[in-house]
Amino acid sequence: MGFDSRIGMVNNNYDCEGTVETLRGQRVLFTGKTFYRGEHRSRKQLEKDISMKGGFPQPGTRNVSSTLLVLGGLHPDVVIDGKNGRSQTLVFIDEQAARGNHICIIDDAGFEALLNDRAAPCIQHRRSIPSGA
Repeated sequence: MGFDSRIGMVNNNYDCEGTVETLRGQRVLFTGKTFYRGEHRSRKQLEKDISMKGGFPQPGTRNVSSTLLVLGGLHPDVVIDGKNGRSQTLVFIDEQAARGNHICIIDDAGFEALLNDRAAPCIQHRRSIPSGA
């Protein structure tokens, strides 16, 4: 991570290759309900899980220095972009991506993989690959 003068802001994961290898050192945001092994995890428990793996849970829903978003199931009450089914946090992540500030996104399965010391695919990376590439 560092300041990128080309885009005039913090640039977190400029070299994202499409995989999140570990939670260690990650600055993590959450949106939606996250499940681990089929059971809902409270935000407090998620934060503890991340800290135990060397990551840093981020306060709030929008933080430009974040490096990872755990995307859980979104309740209709938190969806502000009904057309695309996005929460405020997802809208923020997409805005950051448009500015060149890549923040990786993982789902529940990816979070479970990282908690079990396995790599997880970055959903944001897949979303940014042009069709036909």
